[in-house]
Amino acid sequence: MTTTPTTWKGLHEANQTDAGNQTDAAIVDIGMGRYVVVWTELSGGPIGTDPGQDLVGQIFDAEGNPVGNEFQVNQTYFNDNEHNAALAARPGGGFVVAYEDTDGGGTSIRVQAYDVNGNLVFGGPSTIAEDLGDDYANPSIAMNADGSYLVTYERTNGAGDTDILARIVDDTGAVSVEHTIYDEADDTLRPDVATLSNGSYVVVFDDENVGDSGNHDAKFQIVSSAGVAGTGGTIASGAADQSDVHVAALAGGGFVAVWTEAGGDGNGDGIVARLYGNDGVPDTDAFVVNSSTTGVQYAPDVTALADGGFVVVWDDNNAGVEHGQRFDSDGDMVGTEFVAGNLGAEMEPVVASLSDGRFIVGFEQVGGPDTDIHVTIFDPRENVINGDGEDNVITSRLEGATVNGFGGADTLLGQKGDDTLDGGIGVDVMRGRAGNDVYFVDEVLDQAIEAAGEGTDLVISSVSYALGANVENLTLTGGAVQGIGNGLANVFTGNALANTFFTFDGNDWLDGGAGADNMNGGTGNDIYFVDNAGDKAIENAGAGTDTVVSSVSFTLGANVENLTLTGSATHGTGNDLANLIIGNGSANTLSGLGGNDRFRAGAGNDTVYGGAGDDYIDGSTGADVMRGGADDDTYVVDNAGDQVIETIGEGIDLVTSSVTFVLGANVENLTLATGAGDIDGTGNVLANTITGNDGANKLLGLGGGDTLVAGAGDDRARGGKGSDILLGGDGRDKLYGNGGKDKIAGGLGKDKLLG
Repeated sequence: MTTTPTTWKGLHEANQTDAGNQTDAAIVDIGMGRYVVVWTELSGGPIGTDPGQDLVGQIFDAEGNPVGNEFQVNQTYFNDNEHNAALAARPGGGFVVAYEDTDGGGTSIRVQAYDVNGNLVFGGPSTIAEDLGDDYANPSIAMNADGSYLVTYERTNGAGDTDILARIVDDTGAVSVEHTIYDEADDTLRPDVATLSNGSYVVVFDDENVGDSGNHDAKFQIVSSAGVAGTGGTIASGAADQSDVHVAALAGGGFVAVWTEAGGDGNGDGIVARLYGNDGVPDTDAFVVNSSTTGVQYAPDVTALADGGFVVVWDDNNAGVEHGQRFDSDGDMVGTEFVAGNLGAEMEPVVASLSDGRFIVGFEQVGGPDTDIHVTIFDPRENVINGDGEDNVITSRLEGATVNGFGGADTLLGQKGDDTLDGGIGVDVMRGRAGNDVYFVDEVLDQAIEAAGEGTDLVISSVSYALGANVENLTLTGGAVQGIGNGLANVFTGNALANTFFTFDGNDWLDGGAGADNMNGGTGNDIYFVDNAGDKAIENAGAGTDTVVSSVSFTLGANVENLTLTGSATHGTGNDLANLIIGNGSANTLSGLGGNDRFRAGAGNDTVYGGAGDDYIDGSTGADVMRGGADDDTYVVDNAGDQVIETIGEGIDLVTSSVTFVLGANVENLTLATGAGDIDGTGNVLANTITGNDGANKLLGLGGGDTLVAGAGDDRARGGKGSDILLGGDGRDKLYGNGGKDKIAGGLGKDKLLG
């Protein structure tokens, strides 16, 4: 189980140009696997030459790569200072930004909408609050499912009293009437808003409690989808100061509020949290978030996770780093505190969830020649990552995972590990990248994309499918009938239907499965697996050296060289090529037809027909019947019951035997196998050449002008009636010419020679 979140993409600058100072980061997922980072550019930045502060944004893809260039987010009021952006994602993609617009007369609140590509929606900005005598600040924004959203903000009137107000903006950009969220004698500051699972909103804020020596209390207000304030309450109060409160709505309903509390962790300032239901009733007491308690912990932010839990980040002033902690839906810690930023001079951390379950932490890094925005992507997910059935963009874990899109036109992005990618129903784009990846395909337009050298990959398809470049293997399931390969060494596996396979240049393995399959290997040295008498292994002339491995009796088609029988297959037949035919444990009948064939028959009592050509026949361990046919054949005998059968005029043939053997009619030559021990060889009426081994052999020529060659042992050789040649070996041989004009040479040992 994943506990402490792991780093998915390490610390890097969000601002693509380094000039000037960038502060006050805001981040939101905007759909299509993208997110946007928006910040305040103080001066000297890359966008235009407009005076004052401006908002700049950069869109990134799901893997943290910039999409396009930085762009100016505030499209009007260029002579003012635009700053302090708040973001919310738009349904269907894109985002809305609310921000402060400050001129010489005061500060207004404006909003603008953008699509997922960073293009303006509805033209210029809408004004939420205009500085006509009052000042406005600290906007926060939350989106509802229908595309309407709530913008909440501070208003400071001429008397210096600060309250929390809000407006609803509909999905066309039309702004509703102003609503008062909280208006008491005390000042209320820094609102933050989230959309609850029931469509209402929750607004949290600091309440400067005049009756408690000016200390701040953390409070909340439930607001209807129409913007009307309802139930409210105090999250935390007392002599200690509670400030900088933030909120996130949880996936399973309810919300979590986090804040900085003076002495909250028993030492210095600490980070404290509390869980509530949608109705504003507390689910827990307040609890301490931070484990590191040395010095001051402050400036928290929080985001909800897809599993119902949440992540809190904050600034650890003592250690000079940004810290984070993951929690489950009950508020229990998951894993340990982790470092979210460690450049040594960070401040103002923010955190946002991404649509595939990861989250991103950003902060401003001060010091040096300028101030920049840095971000890190973290991964809290398990080994199985599921989409929601919509058009998802989902990244895998770095170490590999199973990623399921569950419908929709998904984009699934594998990483360094061995990934399993299944987009589900819909036309999906799946990129496995490094590792040995598995793709599940159910649409002919699904794409399984790999680059060269990125592992050995498999597509499992329930539809007919053509492999893309750099994907090696294909398995058909369900109703799929056709598979098309590429130039790699493909491994194709069929199903119970009659499949048709086409591969090309590689050395391919083709297994059609139970149906009567047509398998076309293309060039390369291909291997076909056959289990149906109707299977066809199809090759063109000169297209490699190919092998059929068959569990049924089978006859090779044209241009296929080799056949191996497995399972219960009994018959194997070659063609006019030089075939290699291998039997199994059954009593096989193997036929070579034309060509210089090679046979290894297996353990059964086999019958082998060589046919035309210089054949090599090894009957293996059974009592085999071997017929070489025309031309010069070689037989391997290892059983006294083996029979070598030739008819007259069918070439000059050789038997190599590891047992005592008598040549049958029309077989010329016999060699006793080295290492076979003390065995004997007997010829026939032909002019035989009989060669011994290193044992003590008895060699008998019978009729014909024979040549008997003794080996290293103490051999006996008898020539028979013809004019024979008897050659002794290294041992103490006894050589008998036995009539005829014989030539006898004793060799090295103390031999006995008798003409």
